[in-house]
Amino acid sequence: RRPVFGEKLIATGSRKSNILFTAIYRCVVILTPLITSPYLSRVLGAGKLGMYAYSESFATYFVLFSLMGVNDYGNRRVAQVKGNREELSDNFWQIYYMQFLLTALMAVVYFVYVLLHSKYFGLQLVFGIYVLSSFFEISWFAFGKHSCHFVCHFIKQLFNFMPPSLPPNPVQLGVYYFKKPFI
Repeated sequence: RRPVFGEKLIATGSRKSNILFTAIYRCVVILTPLITSPYLSRVLGAGKLGMYAYSESFATYFVLFSLMGVNDYGNRRVAQVKGNREELSDNFWQIYYMQFLLTALMAVVYFVYVLLHSKYFGLQLVFGIYVLSSFFEISWFAFGKHSCHFVCHFIKQLFNFMPPSLPPNPVQLGVYYFKKPFI
């Protein structure tokens, strides 16, 4: 039998706690850019912020295509079979293989484009980490198992490993770029 990823770490929580953790997760995703954007625009100025926004939006398209429909489909399939351990395992690995192949294809296309036609080569190369982070996106599994507290705990642990401050000057912006795939 193939093990289900993280089955010992993810325990089904109550409906109220799942709603609370899902709301917290969504708020963090929405509020993080609202908090960091004014600071970055003041520190970087219009030119560098434009380069950052262009590179981020370019990489975001590849992330969207690599995860196209996987989150909704995976969440629904896991929720449908969460009582049947064997079928849950099979569904997890089938969906993850599909996600892995899509991400690998999008990563290859992204890096080929960056190497051949990039306007901001170094910056877009760093944003390749954001594209590669799609390999590790399995929140659909936790949400399908109604185990949202696992996802929130994981995000909290990632923030614990990050430096406590944002870049004080444009030279240190690379630190923020490396944080981006996890926010």
